[in-house]
Amino acid sequence: MGLKGTVDIDILTQLPNLRTLSFMNNSLDGPMPEVKKLGSLRNFYLSNNDFSGKIGEDAFDGMNSLREVYLAHNVFTGGIPRSLVTLPKLTKLSLEGNRLDGNLPDFSQENLTVFDAADNNFKGQIPTSLSGFSTSSFTGNKGLCGKPLPACKSSKKKTMIIIVVIVVSVVALSAIVAFACIRSRQTKTPKFNGTEKKFAKNGIVQKETQLSDQFGDGKKGDNGQLHFVRYDRERFDLQDLLRASAEVLGNGTFGSSYKAVLLDGPGMVVKRFRHMSNVGKEEFHEHMRKLGTLSHPNLLPLVAYYYRREEKLLVSDLIENGSLASHLHAKRSPGKTWLDWPSRLKIVKGVARDGTFEPLLTDYALVPMVNRDHAQQVMVAYKSPEFTHSDRTTRKTDVWSLGILILEVLTGKFPENYLMQGKGGDADLATWVNSVVREEWTGEVFDMDMMRTKNCEGEMLKLLKIGMCCCEWNLERRWDLKEAVAKIEELKERDNDNDDLSNSFPSEALPRKAYKGREDYQLFLVVIMAGPDSQAKFIESSDFVANLSSRGVDYLLSGEGKVPLLSSCDGKVICLFFSANWCRPCKSFAPQLVKIYNSLRATGNKLEIVFISFDRDEDGFKEHFKCMPWLAVPFEVNLHRYLSDIYHVNRIPSFISLSSDGISVEEDMIGLVEDYGAEAFPFTRKRFEELRSIDDAKRHGGKLQQLLAHEGRNYVLSRDTRKILVSELGGKTIGLYFGAHWCPPSRAFTAQLIQAYSEIITSKDGCFEIILVSTDRDLKEFNTNLSNMPWLAIPYEDRTRQDLCRIFNIKGIPALVIIGQDGKIISTDGKAIISLYGAKAFPFTESRITEIEAALEKEGDALPRQVKDKKHQHALKLDMAKAYVCDCCKGQGKFWAFSCDVCDYDLHPACVEEACSDS
Repeated sequence: MGLKGTVDIDILTQLPNLRTLSFMNNSLDGPMPEVKKLGSLRNFYLSNNDFSGKIGEDAFDGMNSLREVYLAHNVFTGGIPRSLVTLPKLTKLSLEGNRLDGNLPDFSQENLTVFDAADNNFKGQIPTSLSGFSTSSFTGNKGLCGKPLPACKSSKKKTMIIIVVIVVSVVALSAIVAFACIRSRQTKTPKFNGTEKKFAKNGIVQKETQLSDQFGDGKKGDNGQLHFVRYDRERFDLQDLLRASAEVLGNGTFGSSYKAVLLDGPGMVVKRFRHMSNVGKEEFHEHMRKLGTLSHPNLLPLVAYYYRREEKLLVSDLIENGSLASHLHAKRSPGKTWLDWPSRLKIVKGVARDGTFEPLLTDYALVPMVNRDHAQQVMVAYKSPEFTHSDRTTRKTDVWSLGILILEVLTGKFPENYLMQGKGGDADLATWVNSVVREEWTGEVFDMDMMRTKNCEGEMLKLLKIGMCCCEWNLERRWDLKEAVAKIEELKERDNDNDDLSNSFPSEALPRKAYKGREDYQLFLVVIMAGPDSQAKFIESSDFVANLSSRGVDYLLSGEGKVPLLSSCDGKVICLFFSANWCRPCKSFAPQLVKIYNSLRATGNKLEIVFISFDRDEDGFKEHFKCMPWLAVPFEVNLHRYLSDIYHVNRIPSFISLSSDGISVEEDMIGLVEDYGAEAFPFTRKRFEELRSIDDAKRHGGKLQQLLAHEGRNYVLSRDTRKILVSELGGKTIGLYFGAHWCPPSRAFTAQLIQAYSEIITSKDGCFEIILVSTDRDLKEFNTNLSNMPWLAIPYEDRTRQDLCRIFNIKGIPALVIIGQDGKIISTDGKAIISLYGAKAFPFTESRITEIEAALEKEGDALPRQVKDKKHQHALKLDMAKAYVCDCCKGQGKFWAFSCDVCDYDLHPACVEEACSDS
């Protein structure tokens, strides 16, 4: 709009229904506008102006509805204000291109999906709550460190003493694993009577209240009596407990947990169970008395319980340091130490003891008390293949549950993210387990926190194999519990001396991303530029020759015999390839490297690769080398260690460039080769910058032909293999869908996308097309995937698929990038838009989303604030929730619901019967 001058917010205060305010892309200046005067604002856009100065600490006070804040590319200084950090509904924050400084604060918002602080003056450790965002969100801040940037330098390591609590059953290992592996299927945020209770992800940090706010006054049912099951414990009554200060610890499979600190007394844990309504009073009392008699070093004793038909409370001692789930899945605050390999191994070996990482079991022997339908929905045993297909469990179901726990401990992944709710779903835990096996080296297998522990990869792999044998679908082939335990007991905290892996290669050698090659693994390529036109380059080549000569090596090996050392290096680009036959990432990359090598040699490029083996014996060396068309240093164990010291190689796969213009290890030369193939030659910084510029032009150029076509191909495929010219897609809104058939979340999202796509293209304005960018592992999977889709696809054999993943910085699947009719990017988070709003979000522009949100607001205004439904005893309040399950029709709901503050109960507005409204 070309606006200049300052902004006066006062005039806008006369618009109480103002929800979105944008001054983007102007020449406005002055201090930060007093936007807090607009308390109902949801979206505030100020990017690309000349605003300057510090942002006041109270600049966003009271703006509890604010969701999106864009302040990028101004001249703001100082730190990020407290009032911005604590906005409860913040989902997007863009601060890049300012002069902000200080440390990045910890953002605890669960739904923060966009964060960008690039090109400022921030320093210090990146908080764990922000570490999941991409590297590009933090670049340009010289003082920042920590994930996803390089690790911070520390003068000493802190020792971690953590007590791990795993939720388990003492009767069967299946129940042991259930609580540790599975969360409640409800996706909404828990609701309580107390006000301003703020929840961090996974419920680890909560605002303190009184326990009476959570459970009422305790006067209903059973006369408010607290029953003690252990006679050696000091007594207190229910009112003492309800008056205690309370902190929400989290929400698990069966209910919520609270930390209660008695006045002048100890800390206790109170667990609230709602899914035990089918058990009678006397039966419950009897079962609790039996639990009170159990005594074992591995069991956390039950202290007391409280019975009411609607809910039950179990009271036990407080174990300060949290559960296994909290250490594996929760956001970690700055300063918290990661869960290393020895700790995880001790957990698996003990499956619970106490303060030395020997796990302590809680919530044991509760299966008989839990409503069966709820148990089948959430417990691991009921997701086993034998129960899914034949509605039965066996003794080996316990082994299945142990396997799932092992996989969760090793991968750090949350099993519920990989299963479909309900019996008979095709995306259950068994499917996920099989996909983990098949993606063992090209997918995200080991938790990167655990991978910081050095010299233990071999033992990790052994435990992974044990986990897979425990999860074998065929009951006959599945190990029994005795065999699994014996194998686990053999594991060690460090690899044996015979394993070269432990002595030479740290944990970074293992894979990270499922389909993004530059982060999958890094194979060692040392580039030495040697040519007659550059003396400096020739000197580097001479150094390489001198290093070998000093060890008595005057020749290299080829497939046909010996080659003189000097003549093999003269006038060529020399690449040193450090690899080993036992290393799966190396063997996976070698065929790609062969293709690049042959392509470059065929076009006259003077490239030579020299293989330096890290194999354990000469047989391994020969087996690996026979697949290579290049040269090799003669096999000798001490020689490869000598060369790794000379060139500072500390892992395989890895790489380093000795050229003055070569790509360093930190800059990821192998990523360059993986991403661009032969186009990356001659592997210099200049070439890398050229390729990045080409990518940037494709991303922002607004030309579909440039983005989707490649070399001689100017078409995309339909599912019946027809070729559709890219030029025919002009004038349409395009969705680039990144997904794979092997990925259960992709298959689930595909169903949603098909529904939205069908609705859009049958509407009168439905100028829309989707193009699959497959990350399937082979052509067969690709064809299976495409056959289930009504849209188009990039051909599987075309490297454009990989190029698009890189260009749009795709870090996980499923993902959806929306490109407008003008060829410009509308959104890189189309998945969230489709999941929330479906087809009605088309054409997915910011203005359309604003219209939808305004319509939702209007819909909410038309509903009563509170109703009394005949199916439920308490009053129901109108609530906004992104997703919930209606307790009447059992259907999935979005947005408006009538919810009970006392119970975990929700209704679709349409399901309210005989409502007596109270607005």
